[in-house]
Amino acid sequence: MNMFDFNRTERNQLQYQIEQLHQVQLEQAQQIKDLSMVIDQLEADKASMSAELDDLKPNNSLPWVSISGNSYDEHRGIKIDMDWNDEFIKYLESVDFGGTTDIVAVQRWLAMVNLHIIETLESQAIDADPRGTVLSVTQD
Repeated sequence: MNMFDFNRTERNQLQYQIEQLHQVQLEQAQQIKDLSMVIDQLEADKASMSAELDDLKPNNSLPWVSISGNSYDEHRGIKIDMDWNDEFIKYLESVDFGGTTDIVAVQRWLAMVNLHIIETLESQAIDADPRGTVLSVTQD
């Protein structure tokens, strides 16, 4: 008896398992196709929103910066998607926020904005209950 000799029951069981695996394969292929269609739609929506955002951007002769999105990566932290014009970089350079690259200059500016927000919040009186839940925030 060689390893390919199976009785009828074993052959039927193997055939059934093969059919089940094939069915799972077909279902997964359909799921991939469905997800691909969702991704395509999301990419089209993103392109459309990006075009709408471009229409909303201020006149390029004035400095501007915008936050267009964010995401969180457990290894790298928060990622903020930003856009700006050359006039904004010139403005940053004029107030000594320039950097080795435009991105470094914008990062320095954003860090200073965050620092200002933290300092402002620290200067406010915060009433909290014993569990540490913030009940209200009042400004002097």
